[in-house]
Amino acid sequence: MAGKVEIIPAILVRSREAIHKAAQSVVLFAKTVQLDVVDGLFNSNLTWPYENAGVIAEGFDELALPSLAELFWEVHVMTQKPQALGEKFIAMGSKRIIGHIEALGNADIAREVFEAWHAAGAQVGISLLLDTPISAIEELIHDVDVVQVMSIAEIGSQGYTFDARATVRIRELRNRYPHIVIAVDGGVNAANAPELVAAGANRLCIGSAILKAEDPRAAYDEIMRAMQTP
Repeated sequence: MAGKVEIIPAILVRSREAIHKAAQSVVLFAKTVQLDVVDGLFNSNLTWPYENAGVIAEGFDELALPSLAELFWEVHVMTQKPQALGEKFIAMGSKRIIGHIEALGNADIAREVFEAWHAAGAQVGISLLLDTPISAIEELIHDVDVVQVMSIAEIGSQGYTFDARATVRIRELRNRYPHIVIAVDGGVNAANAPELVAAGANRLCIGSAILKAEDPRAAYDEIMRAMQTP
């Protein structure tokens, strides 16, 4: 496995105020946070900064992401037009942008987008849906800092059930590419975290199991203990 395992709380909300509230909770126990952004086109859900499908709130990029104890912000861009939005989030303070191969179309276009994000000063990740073959990203493996495997059938919302096909895909990626960083996103909790780490995941992106828990820190600690239990 390449590197240590990190739990990354994932924020998926409709307002900037909700982002601040979630960040104030996360900063008490985590160093990295993922902001999920959905445009209503790539997926039917809609999150901040979108007011309507494909329509961004005016002036959103004049703001900065909450800077709490130097939180490392990554943005998971689930949008049809990821390049410009990613660049705006980098200017706002994001240190890592994760885009979807399904939105980028092909490896050549994706590589141009990733080069632009890298040039703007951010790390870059490539994400793929459960039904997208791994072959779709093979040409890009060495152009990105992380590969993110989606582990729910329906993305763009939180609370969906984990799909065990993701474990197989993580194991396949780890066997093929021993040194890459692999993230998994969707339906991750204390029950399935150990098997995902055993399969080769380095980063567990977790939304509802942490941020919708009565005590987010306790939920985070429970997942951490589960991974450390023999």
